[in-house]
Amino acid sequence: MDTADIGEPASCCSVPATDGDSTTAPNAVARISTEAFPPDAAAVRTAGFWHLFTTGTPISPADLAGASGVAEDRLDAALASVRDRGRIEFDERGNLIGIGGLSLTPGRHRFVIDNASHWTWCALDIVGILGALKATGSAHSTDPHSGEAIDIEYVDGYPETDVHLFVLGGFLDANVRKDWCPNVNFFASHQSAEQWAADHRLDGDVVAVSSILEDAAVMWRPVVAVRTPPE
Repeated sequence: MDTADIGEPASCCSVPATDGDSTTAPNAVARISTEAFPPDAAAVRTAGFWHLFTTGTPISPADLAGASGVAEDRLDAALASVRDRGRIEFDERGNLIGIGGLSLTPGRHRFVIDNASHWTWCALDIVGILGALKATGSAHSTDPHSGEAIDIEYVDGYPETDVHLFVLGGFLDANVRKDWCPNVNFFASHQSAEQWAADHRLDGDVVAVSSILEDAAVMWRPVVAVRTPPE
């Protein structure tokens, strides 16, 4: 995949600027590494995700260890790789408040299931989480170029209306939460996404949500899966 740093000039994008004509999902998503998580890290990721999703409250390292079945003396090692690459979020007390794309910190991207609001680090997180959960609910964001509100109803994990998504290149070299996710957004049109990416000199792909849905769901199924805690 393209490993251009997001702060450096880069040509955008790999698709023509014709509204509604998006690159196919394999071009945009196949380059994003889902990464093979060691058993401890995978168990912690899933346990942390479900705690945040079901309670909407932070979780302490001790409680996270208990929920995941990972011994406390192994927890730091389990979190080390995801912490260093920005794949986990803690509050000022050291409690977990974000993992697997799900966050307790309100931001641009929000989804609602059973009248409960949840926030994510990026737009792709919403597509993947709702798809993997086969959830009925809604997604809410803002087109960062036009300022237009993005509101999408979901039924059984599928959007009832289509919008566009800009997927930034350079995933493997990025701090996911701080550097990559702020540049992965929903857009009301293909042209709006291309213009925003060009204005910010970002390299990546513009895709329709409908074309990326299945691939995103595959990426998030291991996150939302119910796992047997490691021994």
